[in-house]
Amino acid sequence: MYIWIGIDVDEQVENIREKVREQEILRGIVKSNLTLPFHISLKMSFPMEEERAAAVMDAAEAYLRTFRPFDIPVAGIEYHTTIAWIRMRENPVLDRIHDGLDAMLAERFGVGQHEYDKDYLFHTTLFMEDDAGRVRQGYEAVKDEPLPAVLTADTFLIGASETGALGSYRVIRRIRVS
Repeated sequence: MYIWIGIDVDEQVENIREKVREQEILRGIVKSNLTLPFHISLKMSFPMEEERAAAVMDAAEAYLRTFRPFDIPVAGIEYHTTIAWIRMRENPVLDRIHDGLDAMLAERFGVGQHEYDKDYLFHTTLFMEDDAGRVRQGYEAVKDEPLPAVLTADTFLIGASETGALGSYRVIRRIRVS
């Protein structure tokens, strides 16, 4: 089993969500999070033995519940080869959550740090596709769409997948903080 942790921002970017969906259909773009709402990942997905998965999710949920809602400044829409995303500005709270999850999961469950976790770029994926041309076309169609200047992190998500394959993740827990 694979576990993933993020922040739900789906409703906050609904104006661009519909435009992205149109482009996916028009261009035949395969998106990595078809089964997940738009989100900001907090930890790269990681494998976990099924018999330990509930304990890992419980520990992650307890950790996430220690946070209050906070703001995340948005940098804008960016594109790089086979991915287009909404990039978030540097944020010490996001950094603290990510680093805390990394440390807690390593200490309590032996979860190793993924290469991308070492210099994590917080973002919301819009398009991800092996065909860079399709991604570029999708990016060109949405790059000037208005975005909120700030997103509010008030709902964390924990998802899981049996295989870890793109598009196979499902939200298992939705954690609203106040």
